[in-house]
Amino acid sequence: MTDGSETYIPLGSSENKGVKKGEFGVLDEKQVICRMDEKQCDATKVDKKTNNIVLYVQGNNTISQKDIEKARKEICELIVKYCGGGYSLL
Repeated sequence: MTDGSETYIPLGSSENKGVKKGEFGVLDEKQVICRMDEKQCDATKVDKKTNNIVLYVQGNNTISQKDIEKARKEICELIVKYCGGGYSLL
């Protein structure tokens, strides 16, 4: 969760756009690496009764598509290992 003081520079920009306090994001100290524009609500929360989720993995122009796909597969395999179920890659 952001505290509102983080730096957020969108892809293709060199200007800090900032973030609001309480946003979801992946942070590297005070730099927002990935910003989640969707907020989870009670109807979409993930808990022990969850049957389906959508997972996306993103990179940048220094990460090959092959490495992104490998990471996505490894993440899915870990979810199945620890939580059960199965997955399909689209």
